[in-house]
Amino acid sequence: MAHWDIVIGLEVHLQLATQSKLFSSASTAFGAKPNAQASFVDLALPGILPTLNQEAVNMAILFGLSINASINQDTIFSRKNYFYPDLPKGYQITQDAHPIIKQGVLDISMAYGAPMTVEIVRAHLEEDAGQSSHDSQQAGLSAINLNRAGIPLLEVVTAPVMHSSAEAVAFLKSIRTLARYLNISTGNMQEGAMRCDANVSVRKTQEDPLGTRVEIKNINSFKFVERAIEYEVQRQIETLESGGTVQQETRLYDSKNNLTQSMRSKEDALDYRYFPDPDLPHVRIHNDEIKALEATLPELPQAKCDRFLNRYELKTEEAHRLCIDPDFSDFFEQCVAQTCATPQTVANWLCGEYLNLLKQKELTHHHTPITADTFATLLDQIEKNMISGAAGKVILAQLFSSTKGVIELIESMGLAQISDTETLSAMIQTVLNNNPSQLEAYQAGKDKLFGYFVGQVMKASKGRANPNQVNTLLHKMLSKKSTP
Repeated sequence: MAHWDIVIGLEVHLQLATQSKLFSSASTAFGAKPNAQASFVDLALPGILPTLNQEAVNMAILFGLSINASINQDTIFSRKNYFYPDLPKGYQITQDAHPIIKQGVLDISMAYGAPMTVEIVRAHLEEDAGQSSHDSQQAGLSAINLNRAGIPLLEVVTAPVMHSSAEAVAFLKSIRTLARYLNISTGNMQEGAMRCDANVSVRKTQEDPLGTRVEIKNINSFKFVERAIEYEVQRQIETLESGGTVQQETRLYDSKNNLTQSMRSKEDALDYRYFPDPDLPHVRIHNDEIKALEATLPELPQAKCDRFLNRYELKTEEAHRLCIDPDFSDFFEQCVAQTCATPQTVANWLCGEYLNLLKQKELTHHHTPITADTFATLLDQIEKNMISGAAGKVILAQLFSSTKGVIELIESMGLAQISDTETLSAMIQTVLNNNPSQLEAYQAGKDKLFGYFVGQVMKASKGRANPNQVNTLLHKMLSKKSTP
């Protein structure tokens, strides 16, 4: 594939974290019983009029400010006409010619690969559709859940500037991180809070005109985005190399069989018969509103990452990983404020053992029972040589399920580190007495056996011996035995 240029543009749908829907007062809470959160407006009953949710508008403006975009101060909503079973009105209220956000950029320099800048052409508000569930066991049977119908979406449209599935995934992760910092969306793809349409085409060289674009619709995980794009790229290349023609169409990704399948021929704007919604007035946004929202912008991901690098002198990889999630980065700073351990030590534990345990237990940081105070206490015990690093890992794992605190666990599990000189000296002497041949070999110049003796002492103490003191005492005792 080296001689083919891959071109990718993305349309990202972010469900905004408003309390109510875009045009009705129905709840947006995830996980309710089917159709329990569908109001008369969402059901499109006759005589019911939509009312715009100001909170959704504010969230869209915050997003625009965070990507240095232009805020359209006179924006309108239009009707996008198409039929689908879970679209009760037969049209979707969206923004067409006058989107609320235009021309922004997002720099991707977090821990997702090589830094790059992605141009965002527009971002507009629209209502979500409902959900259709198809029964694979009984052909032809489908269920409609309209809880999602009317939830506010911010659709973010990029220019076709990405050239690999890895870059596309990196952009999606950056968008999710930004949305979480702004507190405008959870970005949880498993809950449908972020979905992606990928527009993919190939051409022989970068100098050639863009190839025929194929849209892959509604991909709902980073892994599937990567696989879907890679499959579609290969399909298009094989089609062109065999003398065929790539058709402009919309395709769906089949994750079970790892392939894309044709859904429908790709519509153009004319097919949707857009026209301004007569039930909704123009939205006029004043400068003072924009300035007031700008004053509420939090520290953004890249700015926080730069601060962590400069203030805490962290390694780049750890700084990036900490700043992917705002709650995780806040947890780090709370730990640093409460422990005598260095910031880099805190970062190493959080990005290493802690994240590994979360992965093993299939948890996220948002669902951990461990507080910053507890984590700081654990690190203090390690730093003060009260327990070993190995014991610290054991206790950290226990903290996920135990009601006991760090000190209680150390005592109940017998993990307190042995630092008493007399006790350690006795242990070392016993090890030397029990290994006369190794002692003789060491005294004859086989220095590598020093590590063997350390290991035997640690084994005898069940890992509780202070390793630094063991090393110091062992050196002294071996030196005495070597003295004529």
